[in-house]
Amino acid sequence: MASTSTDRNMGASSAAPRPTHAPASSRGSGGTPAKASWFGAVGDIVNRGAIPLWIGAGAAFKLYDRDPNLLPLPVRNIVFSIHDRVGIGTTEQFLEFAMRSIIAIEIIAVAGMVLLPRISRWLALAMLALFITILGTLMSQGALTCGCFGAKGPPPVVVLGIDSALFVLAAIFGPTARAGRPLIFVTAAAIGTALAFGVPSKSGEGAPVESPQAPSQQSPPATRSAAPPTPTTKTPTTDTAPPTPTTKTPTTDTAPRSSTPPPPGPSTAAATEWPAPPAKTKGFYAPRFNTWVGKPLSSQEMMLMLKRPLPAGLDQGKWHIVFYRVDCEHCQDLINTHFAGTLAVKTLLVKVPDASPGRDIGNDATDVVHSELLRIGSVPDYVIGTPIVVTVVDGQVKAVCDKTDDLEALMTTLDAE
Repeated sequence: MASTSTDRNMGASSAAPRPTHAPASSRGSGGTPAKASWFGAVGDIVNRGAIPLWIGAGAAFKLYDRDPNLLPLPVRNIVFSIHDRVGIGTTEQFLEFAMRSIIAIEIIAVAGMVLLPRISRWLALAMLALFITILGTLMSQGALTCGCFGAKGPPPVVVLGIDSALFVLAAIFGPTARAGRPLIFVTAAAIGTALAFGVPSKSGEGAPVESPQAPSQQSPPATRSAAPPTPTTKTPTTDTAPPTPTTKTPTTDTAPRSSTPPPPGPSTAAATEWPAPPAKTKGFYAPRFNTWVGKPLSSQEMMLMLKRPLPAGLDQGKWHIVFYRVDCEHCQDLINTHFAGTLAVKTLLVKVPDASPGRDIGNDATDVVHSELLRIGSVPDYVIGTPIVVTVVDGQVKAVCDKTDDLEALMTTLDAE
């Protein structure tokens, strides 16, 4: 009996002890959702709240404006390079497709961060790392705006600071591990993509077509060539004899009918050889200036948006055309350096309008003709990196320089014949 009792005691004492589990509350961010630690809670706020709101706001602003100028210049250059290789559609069509695709990707990423907790942190880090790289490139190029939050958004340095802070927080704090909602994510991604591509493109009414009398109003911009002969002819006729004007009145009336080209020569040339402005403007123009060389200036679609009446003699002789923005310091420096004072070649300064133009810096150019590209209401936007210098001879584009910092390239363009 004693041995039996001893055997039982030995069996009981030799039984393996039951493993004990730590309380769920001590498991940190890997615990159950109900008892997640503060570390995981902060991770949820950062990765599934703050960062999706930040990126989603940028996507919303870009979708509202639908202006490709808001895409950072490095991104636009990549899009242009891809279009040059694949050659699908026009530049404007391909650029708009790329812009809407980028917006759709941002919306899908936001949906993933919110609805797929297991990968939300990695999505956030990947998106922010890409944004930080682009912003750093822009700042190294001296850009004053990044377009991340529309035309009136904060400067790149502010956006870079916020992106960097969110990146550090996402790297430190991970969200709590919990099951995602893939079906809801797929639905949200589909709705976001449909929204990104479904919002109509911007367009507007065309510029008003000038009346047949408009060419005579073109003389003020080209005073040096057209204005002097006219007053000298009329003054002696009026002063010499009163009857003479009455004799000349019929002559003046019949002249436009029988010999329209000779009297207003340069003005009429510009008016008759250029097509009328479009009946309906595009949402934006994204010209590839390198394709203009060797073609008539009047055949370029964007140039039909040049303000009417056209400068006198634009299709005659040699012209330098400078596309600039009023708030572009680099543009004004170029004009002050190469187009101030008395000029040997006729020069046209074409102002490029923006949705939200900055302060007009001004320049010292005096011996130039001024004009601008039309913007009617909120359209069109002009996707142009200014300044651009174009040399035109007898209406034909001879050379284009879009890298005006390169003095040799600039002088080659100015000397083109």
